[in-house]
Amino acid sequence: MARGMRSNSIVRVVIALLLIAGVCAHASAQAVPAATPAPAAQRIVPAQVAAHDLAKLDSALATLAELSESSPAAGVVSIIGGGILIAGGAYFALQGSESESDGDQAARGIASAVVLGLGGASVAVGIRRMDYLSTDGRRLARFRAAVARGGMDAITFARFEGGLLAEGEIARQNRLAGGVAQLGLSVGGAGALTIAIAAQDIGDDARLGLGVLGGIYLVYGLWQGVVALTVESRVEQIVRQYTQTHAPASPTTEVALSPTVAPSGLGLALHGAF
Repeated sequence: MARGMRSNSIVRVVIALLLIAGVCAHASAQAVPAATPAPAAQRIVPAQVAAHDLAKLDSALATLAELSESSPAAGVVSIIGGGILIAGGAYFALQGSESESDGDQAARGIASAVVLGLGGASVAVGIRRMDYLSTDGRRLARFRAAVARGGMDAITFARFEGGLLAEGEIARQNRLAGGVAQLGLSVGGAGALTIAIAAQDIGDDARLGLGVLGGIYLVYGLWQGVVALTVESRVEQIVRQYTQTHAPASPTTEVALSPTVAPSGLGLALHGAF
């Protein structure tokens, strides 16, 4: 009898403890509200670019496209020239005789192979030029298609404008690198000319050939190097004219509000690009 009463007391104690634990858990849940996700930052849509800014960029892109396009006439000329080279190379290769030395036959074969290769490449380039749209032409088509869809916002405009400015910078770097290379060629020509004049143990024919070739390299490399380092390319001129006459488009304005938690309480933070 006493043992049964003791078991009932233990059960009551356990039930009471469980009830107390449940009440405490419920009170804690009520005291700490569930976290709600922060509202997404609201952004202002960038303003549309003015029509005159679009017209200026369109003009610059169109000029670059015209500069890089190849007319069908150039393709026809390339095909005809390639055909002449192929015919000449084949004819030259078949003109050998048994009396020729091995060296002459080898030289004939090498020369014929080079001419045939150049002719085939010229024909292929000509066929390509008959129906070819350059990278600048495709970019102009994308730009005009975007404008035709209802204007253009400042972000999309900046992408096309950035491509134009980058092309100008690439052209400038290529021009300067080419100028340095041409000056290096002139230095090599000067060295060859010096050897032709000062060397004592070379034949007259070798001296003449070395001197003529060295003089050509010296004059041509110096001339081309100076021109490349001092004169802008056509692409650079187009980009420079655009940047000089173009007033910056309406700046891209982006504003975002996001909730923040600080030791002193809640607040809003303003982020943006102006």
